[in-house]
Amino acid sequence: MLPLAKHYTVIVADPRGTGLSDKPHTGYDSATCAQDFHRLMELLGHDRFAVVGHDIGMWTAYAMAADIPGPIQRMALVDAIIPGISPSPRC
Repeated sequence: MLPLAKHYTVIVADPRGTGLSDKPHTGYDSATCAQDFHRLMELLGHDRFAVVGHDIGMWTAYAMAADIPGPIQRMALVDAIIPGISPSPRC
């Protein structure tokens, strides 16, 4: 992230329930987390932005693009599958 921060505003936030974020009783689905991040970007004054989703954060990034694609200029998704959409890994 540090090399990106030399040229871009980099915002890194934990989705609800992970890291140092609050641990509410509900709202852990990807659609709710996507709404959280869209709202965060809105509150920070970013009406257009790029998104990177890594590991399980990719699920939220995918939901952001699927549910409210308008503000997203570009997206990178890496290192995770999307349950029900991606084929399961072979055992």
